Amino acid sequence: MSTTIPEKQTALVVPTAFAPFEIQEVDVPKPGAGEVLVRAESVGLNPADWAIQAYDFFKSSYPLILGCEAAGTVLQVGEGVTSLAVGDKVYAHI
Repeated sequence: MSTTIPEKQTALVVPTAFAPFEIQEVDVPKPGAGEVLVRAESVGLNPADWAIQAYDFFKSSYPLILGCEAAGTVLQVGEGVTSLAVGDKVYAHI
């Protein structure tokens, strides 16, 4: 697997409150202090994601990228991150 970090990525996006999901090209963020950048290899949507999109729960800022579960590989670590390293396999459930 390549460790090159692209500038853009494809994402499932809610562009505005109550709008249908769209597939869009978005910028790949840079990790800040205490954060990691993960190449998502598997992302799960669940009923909470649908409810956020359909009912604007949490009054989020838009555009919004949803996905409550993800698994992948750490590509970059932000300042102060010591518990993970580039190449580590990770799983997150928010």
